[in-house]
Amino acid sequence: ALSLAPRPRLLPSWVSPLAMRPHLMCLAPDGSLVLKTGGGVAVLGRDLEHKVDVAHQESDGDPIDIDVSPSGAYVSIVSSQAPPSIFSLASGQRALALKNAKRAQALRFAHVASEEVALVATKVGDVRLFRLKENSRGVMVFGHSASALSSLIVPTADLCVSGDLGGKVRISGVPDFWSVKAFLMGHRAPVCDIVMLASDPHLRLATLDADGLLMVWGGEEPAREQRLADIGSGKALALSASPDGEVLMVLSEACQSVLALSVREPEVRSTVDLPGQPNDLMFVSDSRALVLLEGGLAYHSVEVRREDGRIDLQVRLE
Repeated sequence: ALSLAPRPRLLPSWVSPLAMRPHLMCLAPDGSLVLKTGGGVAVLGRDLEHKVDVAHQESDGDPIDIDVSPSGAYVSIVSSQAPPSIFSLASGQRALALKNAKRAQALRFAHVASEEVALVATKVGDVRLFRLKENSRGVMVFGHSASALSSLIVPTADLCVSGDLGGKVRISGVPDFWSVKAFLMGHRAPVCDIVMLASDPHLRLATLDADGLLMVWGGEEPAREQRLADIGSGKALALSASPDGEVLMVLSEACQSVLALSVREPEVRSTVDLPGQPNDLMFVSDSRALVLLEGGLAYHSVEVRREDGRIDLQVRLE
């Protein structure tokens, strides 16, 4: 008998009906690096020297999301088996546990009325706001009605950008979260990652979906799109932008490789293989990115050289 049922799409291993891709590395305002390690979460200095271990307990489960507050005072950890916790970045000690943040999968810090708050994305697809000065119950501030969230960033003080498993990207106001500034409608697969390229004078974003489609949005028209690359179905994992917004780097799960390409000239690109299964990726300067390998047991530095209309990549173990 002829079956008209749609064929299942092959997706990266991190994609489930209720899951965001883990973010396991982030930079603090002072240049410190916070990342998952084999034993938990650690803070490293500018020269990657060890500074402090964050007091994450093994009983809380595996860290699945990390973020640093705009002030650099706090680091958040969302774990697989415990509510999100807020820690002092300086001492690594726990400052607050968000016990009422049920089914959390990601946390992003934001400023609301001159106060740092936590935006928690839940597995049911909504975003709840928690004040850090009190163990509040949280207030739902927005959600995606048709699908669960798959990515969330706060690129500027007055904007929040979220993507969902249906491929829709939404730009919302802060603190007027229900005020939709724009919908970006170009993806047909779960939005893996969103990064900011620039915010002055106009917000520019790059988005990556699970089918490997990489797009750039922004300028005077927020929803104006530019398709940069098609990485290939089931391979896209993570996206990072150089601080100057000129180079994008894409982590490929299936091929265990990194692709770097010019935003202005997408045909200028380079690929380099990795020595292990990658977990996360992040630019730390215009000429350097770090790749975290499976299990957080090692991370590799990817040197980026831009000259004579070329991009060259070189990988070395840190």
